Amino acid sequence: MPSPNLNSGIELHDSVLASLKSVEGKIEIAFQPAYIHKSEGIPGVDPGTGWTQDIVLAVEGGIVEGLVTELPFDVSDGELRVASLQLQNVLPLPLDCRGNVELKLLLKSSEQIVVRGSRITSESVGTAKYIEDFHG
Repeated sequence: MPSPNLNSGIELHDSVLASLKSVEGKIEIAFQPAYIHKSEGIPGVDPGTGWTQDIVLAVEGGIVEGLVTELPFDVSDGELRVASLQLQNVLPLPLDCRGNVELKLLLKSSEQIVVRGSRITSESVGTAKYIEDFHG
């Protein structure tokens, strides 16, 4: 098991979008599983390890643009913008950002989903499972 002080991030490209639903004023985006990078440096860039774990992102006051014909579906790419912050494909864990949130997910089906809101948070579900070493 890696040190709890490692930096972690979801790599959207290797994650599976399992569900997208509205719950109590939030849009919940469930990745089952999400591919997680853990590194002493920058997750997804610097050497570390790869893990899978279920992750739920919640966007407060969220609205969804775009339709998905079928779930679950593999994510091809993604981007998160919060205020002036822009992240491409790897999102930090844990995640808790306030501001103008825009999460774009491109599925391997070529469908695109955009979720907009005022805050985005993450919740890890279950136990992370080791997959591989990542050499950066």
